[in-house]
Amino acid sequence: MNENPRAGKGQPPDDAPGRVPIRIDGKVVIAPQREMTGAAIRQLTVPPISDDRDLWLDKDGPVDDLVEDNDVVRLSPQTALFTVPRIITPGSSDLANDDAAYLASLGITHSVSSDDSGLLVVLHEFEVPAGLEPRHTDVLIRLPSGFPDAAPDMFWCDPPLQKSGGSPPPGTEGRGTFLGRTWQRWSRHIGGNWRPGMDGLASYLAYLRRCLAMASEQAA
Repeated sequence: MNENPRAGKGQPPDDAPGRVPIRIDGKVVIAPQREMTGAAIRQLTVPPISDDRDLWLDKDGPVDDLVEDNDVVRLSPQTALFTVPRIITPGSSDLANDDAAYLASLGITHSVSSDDSGLLVVLHEFEVPAGLEPRHTDVLIRLPSGFPDAAPDMFWCDPPLQKSGGSPPPGTEGRGTFLGRTWQRWSRHIGGNWRPGMDGLASYLAYLRRCLAMASEQAA
């Protein structure tokens, strides 16, 4: 009788020796043993995972696990891990000084990170209009590398927002994974209304607030 309820048909038991195929950032790599530290897992890819990226364990539930260097991870063929840019100190100077000062003047706590596309700006505990729930959420704005000449496109919320009746606002059914979190995608496109040389974070934040206000009015 198999006493390990997690062992599937034809799958070796957890304590079996040998090499274990796992996935990191969607690519299969071979782990030499079934238990490894985060530091050792980082060395499995070519090149190894750099220090400016965090390693996360993909979980079935809504919250994934950050894997620190000293954490021991039990591996199986179903193990999937992914990396994201390491979060920079909140209020980092990577955000233009005028934009950082503008957020501070509004009393909005923010943090800044970066990826290959540009900056990831998270507005923490952002208050949303009545008619949407919950009343506070983290808002992610992705600023493209050409910003402010290039316009941001869409924004993301975590936790996800819904109308007071429980249904999602139109155009928010999609999801995206950034910074080790799953975000509700607000498919809103400013497009040709963006004015290079004139618009910036302040004008995009005003646009974002209008989008939320319109969604709250639809919920009324």
